Amino acid sequence: KALEKLTSKEGRQLLESLRNDPSFAPAALLLSRLELTRGSKAKARKTLEAAWLKSPNPELAEAFADLIPSEADQDRYRRFQELAKKAPNHEESHYQLARWALSAGKLDDARQNLNALLANAPNPRTLRLQADLIVREGGDDKESEAARLREKADSMPPVRRWRCSVCEARNNSWKEWCDGCGSFNSFSLSNQLPGPQIHPKAADDDALALLPELAEFDERLLDTSEQADEKTTQA
Repeated sequence: KALEKLTSKEGRQLLESLRNDPSFAPAALLLSRLELTRGSKAKARKTLEAAWLKSPNPELAEAFADLIPSEADQDRYRRFQELAKKAPNHEESHYQLARWALSAGKLDDARQNLNALLANAPNPRTLRLQADLIVREGGDDKESEAARLREKADSMPPVRRWRCSVCEARNNSWKEWCDGCGSFNSFSLSNQLPGPQIHPKAADDDALALLPELAEFDERLLDTSEQADEKTTQA
């Protein structure tokens, strides 16, 4: 289902979800995509940053990276350094910094952030990243060590699963609409990233302060949504 076909009821549900919980990643992801379709990259970035402040996760990181699709690796690393400052001790911030530092050739930075991750229980993403870094660092028997880490990662269960609250369908990533039952905004995480939470929760007011002006967004989103309602009625 295309974003342009979002109904006014669905639009209001989405906005209400974000008002109630600025850390609710699905709402932040969809709102940022809607802002991008309207040509407002700055507001899309603010929406993602507000969610990251409260609850960093891989889906938000992918959306943040996609804000500038053809970005040079060093520029992307610098942009993620700014994002990570909003939750500097969270494991997802460390993971993204290690990932993009590696891409940018900043191997010391990558190793520093990876070491912070390895202090917790290993998971498939961390082990694969460790393998990539080992190969880049070079040295004797590094390929075999990396292969061992990747094999171990492949044997581990998925870290995150999204579950539809209506029909129990599961996906590895969040979707606006469930393919199984067609429900809107029904997916939630069935398990979080492993390991303890290593940062205090940011205050709700701090996260809300980073969001685009929701009253203005209401008007723009619901205008498009109501047009979708009219098209549905006319069909």
